[in-house]
Amino acid sequence: MFFKFKAIMKEFKVITKENCSKCSDLKSWLKEEDIRFEEWSVEDQQVVDKLLHNEMFIQTFCDIEGCTVYTPVIYLPNENKYYFKELFGIDGLRKKFIRNLLELES
Repeated sequence: MFFKFKAIMKEFKVITKENCSKCSDLKSWLKEEDIRFEEWSVEDQQVVDKLLHNEMFIQTFCDIEGCTVYTPVIYLPNENKYYFKELFGIDGLRKKFIRNLLELES
């Protein structure tokens, strides 16, 4: 799923799952800001297969007992980095952090 966008400097994916209120909050804000993004759902087996073939994903989300993905996640494929803990604080969505992370034009 793609949305109309303002200029952004970095390509990114938003990793989500159903019934995730923080996922909804992040996606709603991105849409309000007209920021284009591609959504990857962890309920989609093709997405899971992609993720499980990414060494950084495995290092970030998996251990000997399996993988646990805390959604939402912003994935920067060109840097092969995943961000999830940093996206929300006690006051909700960290919009300034996300703008800086994605190098958005203000």
